[in-house]
Amino acid sequence: MKLIKKIAAIMFAFMMVFSLSTNAKANDDSGDSTATGTITIENSNAGQTYKLYRILDLESYNNVDKAYSYKLSTKWTGFLEYEGVDAYLKKDNDYVTWVNAKQDEETTRKFVKLALKYAGEKTIVEDGSVKNESETIKNITTGPLKLGYYLVSSTAGSLISIDTNNPNKNIKEKNGVPTVTKMISTDNGTTYSAKKNSVNAGDHVFYQTTITFKPGAKNYKLHDTMDNKLKFAGYIHDIHTNLGSTFDQTKYINLVTSPTDGCTFEVTFTDAFYTYYRDKIDNDELKTVTLTYVATFAAENGSYINQPMKNTTHLTYGDSNTESNTDETKTYTFGVPVLKYTKDENGVKKTLANAQFNLYKNSADDEKNKLKFTYDPTNEYYRYTTGESGNDTMTSNGTKAFTITGLEAGTYYLKETKAPNGYNRLTSPIKIEIKQKDDGTQQIIWNNKEVTTVDVLNEKGSLLPQTGGMGTTLIYLIGGALVLGSGIVLANKKRAKAK
Repeated sequence: MKLIKKIAAIMFAFMMVFSLSTNAKANDDSGDSTATGTITIENSNAGQTYKLYRILDLESYNNVDKAYSYKLSTKWTGFLEYEGVDAYLKKDNDYVTWVNAKQDEETTRKFVKLALKYAGEKTIVEDGSVKNESETIKNITTGPLKLGYYLVSSTAGSLISIDTNNPNKNIKEKNGVPTVTKMISTDNGTTYSAKKNSVNAGDHVFYQTTITFKPGAKNYKLHDTMDNKLKFAGYIHDIHTNLGSTFDQTKYINLVTSPTDGCTFEVTFTDAFYTYYRDKIDNDELKTVTLTYVATFAAENGSYINQPMKNTTHLTYGDSNTESNTDETKTYTFGVPVLKYTKDENGVKKTLANAQFNLYKNSADDEKNKLKFTYDPTNEYYRYTTGESGNDTMTSNGTKAFTITGLEAGTYYLKETKAPNGYNRLTSPIKIEIKQKDDGTQQIIWNNKEVTTVDVLNEKGSLLPQTGGMGTTLIYLIGGALVLGSGIVLANKKRAKAK
């Protein structure tokens, strides 16, 4: 536990600097309090500004005895009267000292939080600042700074520490930046392990976003943007932390469903959340907060076939609303073009009208698997329809293929229920497989090969003999010949008997 506390405290930290003059000799009794120093922040985060507050001025010091005399900085003259400070600092004449010798990491961390709270309430202007403007340069330096006892914070809200007593201070940013991770479900919200999925028109789409919390977390706001075909349900289905405790949504978050920045919705964490979880956050015990929510694919036509419907998420945090990484998922819907045709005497395809079909999911033997569709005459699409609405019959138009759209990946069976007049109806359903490729788009498999259109051939019915036709005449001639032959045979027999 002590090791954990030390690690957590170092990650927060704070601090400060006393300094020794670079010109001081080992046997000097006093240091030059007018000297200046620098603070270098190692491993700083791009885009973040680091603020430095000099709480105490260093009046004099002795390198040999490691003795330092401090007075309150002018901006902090009321600090000793602030509630809780007397547990850490006390005034000895005009000088400031620690209340006791205990200066472990946990005590330091608590003192830093108190000092930052005071600085915020009193709107104290920092004594220096430095911003990392580069993604590649990690070490940034600010100065010259008057020697003293410095509190350092970053606009991300995380705290950092100074742990040396030299005029030129090197401190290390150890907290990193928060991140977001978005996943999507392929099994109706049971698990969340995919970056893409496919759905039927009208289906629910289940999302899960995980926020990593960092020590000193401040002003976290989740921004979620959905494709305009994805309709947010308007509420967060579930929120939980890595601690496994019950999360009170009504108390700990604010949900805005009509934000002004173009997002679909935003989630912020309340003061009550930070108050309740502050120690767990700063001790690096609360590491993640995970939100689960739902949207509906509200397709109005088939124009979204093979097109990714994106859901993107990012986080802003800290005093400057710094942006985290952006993560996204993609949802697809698919469609199958069906061409009904025959062949003329030269083998040329001829499109047929008025063939009627039903489509089944997984099995054509159960009427419960029969799907319903709504027809869009403008685009000549049959769009999948949930519930009791729609029609289960699709009809070929005689000019081009019609498209069945709004389908998820899966196995389907196309059954012809009525053939065009004069043509033979298919007696067996056609098996069609729709698969989702690695790039998210569809692959249609029919007759064990990949196709772009399912071509359904109808053969003409056989031409039977008709009244007045040569076929009937031949029958009459053959019948007459048989009758005449029989008469001749009978006549010959009678003559033979008479003789």
